Amino acid sequence: MKDVERRLVKVVRKLVRRVLGIMAREKVLVIGNPVYPSRLVAEAFYQESLRMGSSATLLWQKARTMEKPMEQTVREAIVANPDVVIAASQKSLGHDSAGRLKPYRGSSGEAFNNILYFLRAQKKLRAFWFPLPCLERFVETASVDYDRMGRLSLAIKKRVDRAEKVRIRTKYGTDLVLVKDDRQARCNYDGDSSRPGSGGNLPMGEVFVTPVAGGAHQGDVVVDVSLFIKGRTYSVGKEPIYLRVEDGFVKEIKGGRVARILSAAVKEAEERPIKLHKEGRLSKIMAKTNSRNARNIGEVAVGVNPKAKIVGDLIEDEKVYGTAHIAIGAGQYDGDPAFIHVDCVINRPEVSLIYPSGKEEVILKGRKFQFSY
Repeated sequence: MKDVERRLVKVVRKLVRRVLGIMAREKVLVIGNPVYPSRLVAEAFYQESLRMGSSATLLWQKARTMEKPMEQTVREAIVANPDVVIAASQKSLGHDSAGRLKPYRGSSGEAFNNILYFLRAQKKLRAFWFPLPCLERFVETASVDYDRMGRLSLAIKKRVDRAEKVRIRTKYGTDLVLVKDDRQARCNYDGDSSRPGSGGNLPMGEVFVTPVAGGAHQGDVVVDVSLFIKGRTYSVGKEPIYLRVEDGFVKEIKGGRVARILSAAVKEAEERPIKLHKEGRLSKIMAKTNSRNARNIGEVAVGVNPKAKIVGDLIEDEKVYGTAHIAIGAGQYDGDPAFIHVDCVINRPEVSLIYPSGKEEVILKGRKFQFSY
């Protein structure tokens, strides 16, 4: 057995027992692709879940991007409402085509276009999903001090929950103010992922909040690290992307080749819901909502994983300690649906919180959090 595979076994054991908190008699659904390294990782989670006395099921589906729908058997297994879902995919679990056409309604009327996000939001299960482009990086970024990361995440969350607005600035030109309203922040890991409704993607290590959809967000963003479009990470390199945000939506996208790819993806996400409505496959109100939200700011977050590095892989780049990222499109955890969700990573930001009193507190500067925890 290779050294990295031995380390994987140890990491998965820690994740299953300490982080995910899988217990005896729980129903665990593990989904993977029958190719390396997804197959290896999915089997490791399956075997360790069995060792904990759970009732575990392992399902395979072909590797796919977010542009492809998940297999119907996979969706039905999720609908069956297991206690835990672990999706160790090569790239993506795939989208929920049924949910896109007829979104699921939450208890407060919010709409979700993916059954996994819906059931998690309704606290019916806990879920963990992650692409696996590199086994070595997965093992490294999952080998962190979870106690310390959990304490930091909770300290950030408590501050964000009290705030009214989030402000991000960089020396390269980013200056964006986002309205949070009463929406609560979420921790990718807060010290306890054994509760229904908890979980997130791996590697863990971000604290995020969904700004008000179409809220009074104003300012400029300079994306200088990477972004994730249609299942692929694009490193920005020497051609940063300039975003102009007005009245809650991205009004302008400027830059080089990657900026043009982003602009085309956003335009397609605006037009596709309208086309589906004309074909009689999507209601008028949901077509308008999905089309409008294609330019929404669906997330703002900070990274807190000390083992993560900027490697040109979005799933790791966005977790790097002391970075920030925003997402264009769906606020997928708060029922703001769109056919797109593009995470955009910003290096060395100054992040501050503006409280209802008007006081502004800087919480992150120079890759260092400005408080003890």
